[in-house]
Amino acid sequence: MGALAPALLFLAALHCAGARAEPEENDSRLAKTKPPGKRRKKVPNGTSPDVDTAGTEWTSWFNIDHPGGDGDYETLEAIRFYYQGRVCAQPLALEARTTEWELPRDVGEFVHASPRKGFWCVNQEQPEGRTCSNYHVRFLCPLEATWGPWGAWSPCSKTCGSGGRRLRRRSCKKSRTSRCAGRPSEVQKCARTPCPACQLTCATGKANKDCSGCTCPDHTLLGTVVSAEGSALANARVTLQDRPQATLARTDQRGRFRVPGMCAGSTANVTVQLERFSPGAAPVIASGPRMSTVQVTLRRLEKPYMVMHPDSKVRTAGQQVTLCCKASGTPVPRKYYWYHNGTLLDRKVYRYDGRLVLKELQPRHAGAYHCKASSDAGAIKSAIARLTVLGKGQPSCRARPEQSLIRLPGECFPDASSSPYYDVGRCPATRCAGSPAEERQCRDDEERCCGVRRMELREVRCAGYVLPVKVVAECGCDQVFLGQKSIGFTGYQGAFTIEVPPDTRRLVVRFVDPLQKFLDTVKVLPFDSQGRAVYQDVPELEAAASRPSPDPSTVGVSQPYLSKLGYRRLDHTDPRAKKTAFRVNLAKPNPNNVDEVNGPLYPYRSLRECEEAPVSANHFRFSRAEVDKYEYNVVPFEEGDLTSWTRDYLAWWPNPQEFRACYIKVKVEGPQEYMVRSRNVGGSHPWTQGQLYGLRDARSVKDPELEHSSAACVEFKCSGMLFDHSGMDRTLVSIVPQGSCYRTATNSLLREYLGRHPPAAPNNDTRAFHMLAPVDPLGHNYGIYTVTDQNPRLAKEIALGRCFHGTSDGFSREMKSEVGTAVTFLCQERPAGRQSLFQRLLEAPAEDLTEIRQEMGRSGQP
Repeated sequence: MGALAPALLFLAALHCAGARAEPEENDSRLAKTKPPGKRRKKVPNGTSPDVDTAGTEWTSWFNIDHPGGDGDYETLEAIRFYYQGRVCAQPLALEARTTEWELPRDVGEFVHASPRKGFWCVNQEQPEGRTCSNYHVRFLCPLEATWGPWGAWSPCSKTCGSGGRRLRRRSCKKSRTSRCAGRPSEVQKCARTPCPACQLTCATGKANKDCSGCTCPDHTLLGTVVSAEGSALANARVTLQDRPQATLARTDQRGRFRVPGMCAGSTANVTVQLERFSPGAAPVIASGPRMSTVQVTLRRLEKPYMVMHPDSKVRTAGQQVTLCCKASGTPVPRKYYWYHNGTLLDRKVYRYDGRLVLKELQPRHAGAYHCKASSDAGAIKSAIARLTVLGKGQPSCRARPEQSLIRLPGECFPDASSSPYYDVGRCPATRCAGSPAEERQCRDDEERCCGVRRMELREVRCAGYVLPVKVVAECGCDQVFLGQKSIGFTGYQGAFTIEVPPDTRRLVVRFVDPLQKFLDTVKVLPFDSQGRAVYQDVPELEAAASRPSPDPSTVGVSQPYLSKLGYRRLDHTDPRAKKTAFRVNLAKPNPNNVDEVNGPLYPYRSLRECEEAPVSANHFRFSRAEVDKYEYNVVPFEEGDLTSWTRDYLAWWPNPQEFRACYIKVKVEGPQEYMVRSRNVGGSHPWTQGQLYGLRDARSVKDPELEHSSAACVEFKCSGMLFDHSGMDRTLVSIVPQGSCYRTATNSLLREYLGRHPPAAPNNDTRAFHMLAPVDPLGHNYGIYTVTDQNPRLAKEIALGRCFHGTSDGFSREMKSEVGTAVTFLCQERPAGRQSLFQRLLEAPAEDLTEIRQEMGRSGQP
C-alpha cells in the first residue's frame, strides 16, 4: 500500500555520541529526603557533559518506573535487579529521553541524572501545573582491552633431566577499538635434576615394567560408553590417552568394559574410539578403595559445514589480499585446501590453512577462489569468492552512470521525440578497491560499492503541469560503509539488503530518516549458526498520525488530494485502537488534476506503474516508533465490532481491553539455582485442546535467609474466554524444573481448589506438576498471583513483586521462598562418576551388600 521514505542504515557497533550524565554527589540524598526549600543541583536536559567515547558502548534503553506518585525514578539499583548483567560496574555517562523521544530540556522539566545512581524526576520540582514525563535511560560503559591475570604454571614436560618446559597463559579481554599489548603466554625451563633408573612414585600399587604408570592387581576400573542420546555403544575400543596404541578393553553389548589393575588414585584419561563416532575422552574417578569408574560420551560424526565463506574482494595491483574460510562439524575439520580457478594451490608455496594470503598481486591472480575443509566425517566446499585485480590508476567505479529508462505518463514528452521513456541513470553494481589497512583482514572493515554520489532534480514538461524527476548525476565509491557511516538506503518499498559475514550471531541495525520526520529505530537481527541465509523483516510499523488533522508532509500525500481521500488512522476517534492501519476513501483520481495523477491510488491496469513509482510520488508512509511493547500475542479485535474478530484461538490473552498476568511460585530445594519451565497448551476448549500456546522459562532466585533454598516465579497462560465467547479454555499448565528434581509438596489450598473444579490434570509423574489453570484470580495462599491492568508491563511487574514477597498486596525485590508457594521440588545431583545403587549391585553385589550392612550397623549404634 504505502512505502517507507528512504532511510539511512547505521550499525550499532559504533554508536553516535549523545548527551551523557556525570555523577552528582548529592543525588541519592535528594532523591530520598527531598528537603523543602533546599537548593538542588538539577540537570535540565537529563544528560551530562561530554565524555570521551573512544572504547565505549551504550547499553540498551531501560524503563522500569512510571511517572505516578512522587515522579519517575529510573534508579540504577532497580535496573540492575530487573536486568541482571546488562549494565557495567562503573558507567561513564547516562542519557535520558521521554517515551516520546524528547530531551528533558525540550519539555521544560528539571531532572537528576547520575551514572552511579541513575535518573529521577520529582513532581514537586516541576513548574506549577506540570508533572514528570515517562522517561527511559541508557548508560555508557567502557570497552577497554586489558590482560587478565596470569594462570598457574603447567606441569613440567619432564620430571627430570634437561630440556623440560612449563607454560602459563593469560587471556585478553578484547575491545572493539584496541588490542592487548604483549604476549599471551610465557615459557620457563624446568626439571634439571638427574634422572635415576625409574622415578615413578606410586601412592598405591607399584610401577609397571616400562615405568609408564602404576598398576594395582587388586583394583578394577569399570566404565561405560554411551552416545550423546544416552544409548549404550558396543565394541568400542578403550585406550589410555597417553598410550593410544595399547588397547585396554572393548565394550560389551551394554556399553560396559572392565580393566583390572587400574589404581584407585590414577589420574589418567581414558580414550574411546568407535566407527562412525568422534573419539571421546574422560578422566578416571575413584569410587571406592578398590574401584574406579569412568563414563565416556561419544558424539556421532557430523559432516563438515561452512561457517565462514571467503569474501569477494577488489584490489589494486601490488597490494595484498587475505581470503579466509572456516568449517565446523564433529570432529572439527583441521585440513584446508585452496583452489584458484579449480586448480589446487601448492600448500608448500602458499603456506595456507584456513587463511590464504596473496602478496604482490598481479592480474594473473584474479579469478575464482574457494576452499575445501575435510575431516573424518567428510569434506565441504565453500562458496566461490571472486578476486578482481585492477591496474594502477584504473577506476573501479565510473563516475558516469549507466542508462536506466523509466516510462513517463502518456501526456509527458522529455524532448522533441515521441518516446515515452526517460533516462534517470543508475550506478553499476560493482565493488570498489579495498584500502591498504585491510590487506591482512579476512573481511574488509568498509565494504564499499559503486553507488550514487550525486543526484539532480529535473523537470519534464507535461500537458498542463511539470513533472519533477530525480536522476543520477554521478557515481562513486563512497556509498556503503560500516560503523557510523551509512551502509545503504531503503528502497521506495522499504526493502534493503546488507551483506553479513556467515559467522555473525546477531546484527544490530539502526534505521535513520535523513529528513528527521521519523524516529530513529534499532533492530536486532539474529542469524543461523551454520551460516545459512535468514530472511529478516521489520514489523510493528505505525501509520502517519491524523489527529488533529493529517500533515501532508508526514502522510506523504499532497493537498488537496489528501482531504479528498479522507485519511484517518484507526486511533483517530478511539485512542485505544491500534496505530498500524488507516482508512481512506477510494476516491478515483482525476486525470486532469496534476495532484491526483501521481499516486497513491492507481487504476487496476496500472499495477506496474504503482510498483515502479519513484520516491517523489504520493504514497502513504509508515514509521517504526519506540514504544512499550507487550511480549505476548494479543488478538487485535474489538468486542463490539464483529468484523474485527480474527478467529485467533491461540492468543495468549484474548482481550484488548485489559491484560492479565498470571504467575505460579515454585520452590526449589537444592544447592544451586535451577531453570523452571511452564508449558502451556489448550486444555478444556475443543478447538484448542492439545495445541501449544507457548513456553515460559524462569530461573529460580536464591533466598538470602535460607541455605539451599530458592524459588521461581513462572508465568503461565491465564484461563479465559476465547474470541467467540462460546466457551472458556482452562489452560493445561505443566511445571517442569531442570535437573534431577522430584515434587515433594503441593499447596493444600491449591490442591483442594483443583479438586473442586474438575476436570483434574493427572499428576502421576513426580518430576513435574500439572494443572488446569484456575478460573478465579487466586492469591498468595494458593501460590498463584494474578494481576489485571490496562498496562501489560505494569500488570507483570506488580505480579512479580507480589510473587517475590509471597503476599497478595506486598512487593519485594528479595525472594522469600518459604511463603506463598504453590509447589515444592527437591533437586539432588548425583556426584559425577558415581553409579546408582542398582548399577553397583549388578557389578559387585557381595561388596556392596557388605558395605550396606556396615552402614546400617553404624547408624544403629547409640
